[in-house]
Amino acid sequence: MFNCGEGLQRLIGDFGFKPSKIETFFSTSNRWHNFSGISALLLARYDSGSRHFTINNTNDLNRNLFQNCTVFDTKLKRLKYNFIDENHFVHEKLSIRIVPIVFGGLKTAVYLGNLSAQKGEINLEKCFYQKVPRNLVNDLEQNRSVQSHDGRTIHRSDVSDPDSPEQNFIIFECIDKNYLQHLSVNEMIEEFIPKCEVIVHFTKDAYLREQSYDEFFQKYHSSHHLLITESNPSFSLHSNYRYQLQLNQLDPHLFPCLRNNEKSSNSNDKNIIYSPTGIKYIFRSSTTSEISVINMENVPQFPTITDALQHKDGSERDGIEESIQQLQEKQSSLLSLNDKNFPEFLFLGTASSHPLPIRNVSGILVNIDGEKSILFDCGENTYGQ
Repeated sequence: MFNCGEGLQRLIGDFGFKPSKIETFFSTSNRWHNFSGISALLLARYDSGSRHFTINNTNDLNRNLFQNCTVFDTKLKRLKYNFIDENHFVHEKLSIRIVPIVFGGLKTAVYLGNLSAQKGEINLEKCFYQKVPRNLVNDLEQNRSVQSHDGRTIHRSDVSDPDSPEQNFIIFECIDKNYLQHLSVNEMIEEFIPKCEVIVHFTKDAYLREQSYDEFFQKYHSSHHLLITESNPSFSLHSNYRYQLQLNQLDPHLFPCLRNNEKSSNSNDKNIIYSPTGIKYIFRSSTTSEISVINMENVPQFPTITDALQHKDGSERDGIEESIQQLQEKQSSLLSLNDKNFPEFLFLGTASSHPLPIRNVSGILVNIDGEKSILFDCGENTYGQ
């Protein structure tokens, strides 16, 4: 996992991922927004029975911040942390070269990823059509030729999927408008980028408007650029939005709809993508003939009023419209709310209910007057609401 912002632990649950599957953590810089969600993630891992966690610490990048993240709960002290101090990480076919860079006194890291070339797997369907005896499939996997039922010689290449070529990617965080120029000074990075199939940018919208970014996109126009900015198309925690939209029908002032970013790319280049929440870049896809594919199937759609008022399976709720109308009539008979009526209670993503895996943790904003407010509870991602 690269970076762990606030709310990530709940977000991965919303997408059906398990925190226990995340075993290694890399950060692109030692700034707090890259660590603010790590405590909740580690607690979720602890509750699932995972007791080990690996953290990149090249050039002493993460140790101090990580130790600060583990003071909130005694459970975090019981986990065993393995800090990686080397510049090279290897896992099966994946290798990541870690390039530490100090810019303006801030420690950052650029990750040069490589998937080594791989021979195509034996395709059992092809074996069937080539009439390969079942007991000889293992011989083909050992790169030995075999005889089919009709006496033909079958080679591994006859029944295997296409070989996968070597593929490269790079991940970095642009922390300043001059950071890209600083990267070009590093010979290793400058030599590696032209080989990359995909370039992942943690950056800001303001930096993207700089001439240096235009030149960077033009220079590496053949690569896919996945942009992660502060205003990306983002919509997460579907259940939170759904519950809040239901309550919004009763009183839009007391239960305002949660914020949703719907930014669209200003670029005509299809290789420059403002990555929405849930996007997948799949290397070596087994479902298409393409070597890699950008998958948008998991990108959630903002629920409509119709969606929110239906059951989760899409079936209609009997009498829902009549019930809403009756409640709205009761609300209208009460003292109307306006800007001069204080205190004002604003229920955030809990939908004014007890927190559950499908609801956010507690956060209630009380506006004392037009300038002062009190916050009751500040659960994870309250600021984002």
